[in-house]
Amino acid sequence: MLLLVAIGAESGGIGNQLGISRATVDSHVRSAMAKLGARSRLHAAVLIAASSADPTPVLTLDPEQQRLVELLAAGLTRDHVARAL
Repeated sequence: MLLLVAIGAESGGIGNQLGISRATVDSHVRSAMAKLGARSRLHAAVLIAASSADPTPVLTLDPEQQRLVELLAAGLTRDHVARAL
């Protein structure tokens, strides 16, 4: 579900794809965020992608995008990320 969030899918669309309600999607995403200590849906998705044991990348990133993922996974705020890039 968080991978769908990571590619920009909204709760309603995810619910339609999985055959569950938007409220159920939101509940699952909130639960996953709490367990991960994520501050946002994007942060949760980045943490999942960064910790994946699967060596097959979900997305192919250029070096600048990879740096952005690393900064977000480190928990930096948007302002800190902007300054770092």
